[in-house]
Amino acid sequence: MNLETYAHLVAGCYAKSEPASNPTGPPPLVVDASWIASAFAVSLRTVRRWDVEAKLPRPIAIDRCIRWRRQEILDWCEAGMPRRHEWEAMREGCSP
Repeated sequence: MNLETYAHLVAGCYAKSEPASNPTGPPPLVVDASWIASAFAVSLRTVRRWDVEAKLPRPIAIDRCIRWRRQEILDWCEAGMPRRHEWEAMREGCSP
């Protein structure tokens, strides 16, 4: 991935606007695949593929719905979008 593409993805993570129904409220704690797709300007299918290929942080299940912690996605973006096992090792303070 070149630097320009990376910069666009990081900017996309932070430029993501919140739903219009709650413009002044706090940002959500968890986000779904459509939020990630919008932030990265990719399709839902791509987000699902990234998850299956362990290219995203590990999602959480809430009532059988798959979600990601919003702050974790932003932190992962800042860290250079490492693969899941590398990301988990970084968060635990270990080397991958």
